[in-house]
Amino acid sequence: MFEGWIVLCSVRQRMGSLQLMEKETVTDKGTVMEKEILKVRETVMEAFPAFSKKLDTLDQLLERNKLFAEGTLLDAKMAAVESGVEARKALEEGQWPVAVVVCCSDSRVPPEVIFQVGLGKLFVVRTAGNRADADAILGSVQYAVCHLKTPLVMVLGHSSCGAMKAAIGAAKGEFPEEVRC
Repeated sequence: MFEGWIVLCSVRQRMGSLQLMEKETVTDKGTVMEKEILKVRETVMEAFPAFSKKLDTLDQLLERNKLFAEGTLLDAKMAAVESGVEARKALEEGQWPVAVVVCCSDSRVPPEVIFQVGLGKLFVVRTAGNRADADAILGSVQYAVCHLKTPLVMVLGHSSCGAMKAAIGAAKGEFPEEVRC
């Protein structure tokens, strides 16, 4: 289920867009990062020094995901602090998420769990197949970026995604039995 994660992060500039693509393969031996990713990171950090903070946030989330995929859960005390009574009271004043995550509605892959973060850390927009094409979805992302000043946007997919399999099948003219007329 956790093989072949693809994380996309894009930074929009007035004169165009920059996309940083990260591909990690989770295996029994841990995470293998392709060397090209490091070159892209260096290039991006040289061109956009302010982007380094976003890369730090991305690195932290990916490290927490790696630990989760390996079966290493973060300290229970940390989890209690991040989601405890005091954290919930602080969130009554507002939210300051570190990332927007557009992801699949699949109940087996909740971002807060796979990234091992507490309440208020992620602004999550879930849709079947992690598609970001509807106005409501794009509006939610825009709200988080423009109003909440969330610095990082990720599109999170997962392997064995039923919605993506159905979409690919439909493009080939193959429809599930329930949809056929």
